[in-house]
Amino acid sequence: MISIVIPVYNTPVSLLKLCIHSALAQTVVEKEVVIVNDGSTSRETVQYLNELASIEKETLRVIHTDNQGVSAARYTGVQEARGEYVVFLDADDAMNVYLCERLLELLYSGEYDMAEIAAKEVLELAVIDIEEKVEKKESYYISGTENLEKLMIESCGRPINWAPWGKIFRRSLLLKTYRVHHGIYRGEDVVALAEYLTVCHSVVCAEEPLYYYNKGNDGSATQSLTWKTLTIADCWVAVYGIQKETQCIEAMEIAGVLATEALIGAVVHAKRRNAKDKILHYSRLLRGFKEYKKRLSKKNQVKMYIILYIPWFYRFWK
Repeated sequence: MISIVIPVYNTPVSLLKLCIHSALAQTVVEKEVVIVNDGSTSRETVQYLNELASIEKETLRVIHTDNQGVSAARYTGVQEARGEYVVFLDADDAMNVYLCERLLELLYSGEYDMAEIAAKEVLELAVIDIEEKVEKKESYYISGTENLEKLMIESCGRPINWAPWGKIFRRSLLLKTYRVHHGIYRGEDVVALAEYLTVCHSVVCAEEPLYYYNKGNDGSATQSLTWKTLTIADCWVAVYGIQKETQCIEAMEIAGVLATEALIGAVVHAKRRNAKDKILHYSRLLRGFKEYKKRLSKKNQVKMYIILYIPWFYRFWK
């Protein structure tokens, strides 16, 4: 059975209806939809979820929790899921009705621990046809944890996307690796994927756009720029730690450079995000990545020296 996990926080009902409908309409017979309400304060959202739970008792469950963030909501969903496999769906996105069927087909085509398909960016969910036929494309696989981690870090898109959606995971492996990283509000999915890849031996991918990623939702976390945006730096520090612990040297080098650049950016933009108190925090973290300064651009090298030796400069920088 496949468990489709959907974290929800104050998602407008108009979007939520389309999202959940696309999950319930999946062509696989054995499925369940696990909705984790992450402490929504919207009365309309909570009321809709409760009404839906009373109607779709056989295939849908709603779990209400205190607000702890999307990562914690997904964690709860994994813990509460009953299926052998887990598929994540964001509450403001949608899936083609054949997505789960295709992911299972890919997974069963070999001894794979994860399967992935592509995403299609849309500006409005209401205009998409979730039943559209998408031509199958040739699949390809990647094996070896070191290769998987390196490729995940090297590309923001293909061959492995950093987002949790558009993939199918073995729940038994997620239970071993998935944990909540408190304090990381941007990029927490990257850390979760990096951790999963430490026990994942092979992945199969197909470039079929069966996931609908909603770019038109202005209220989504990726569209908002607050001090929480700075925690992308904490994300890459965490990924670096994972690579170091697993002795994936090449991947560690890549993560080290990304962490260094992210930490520099966090300090430089801290004041703009009304987070001057974070400057010293990220300055201290940056000291552990001095060895990567030679891999930076000249401009970032100068910034790094300023941060390391006169971090207070950025408290007054305009």
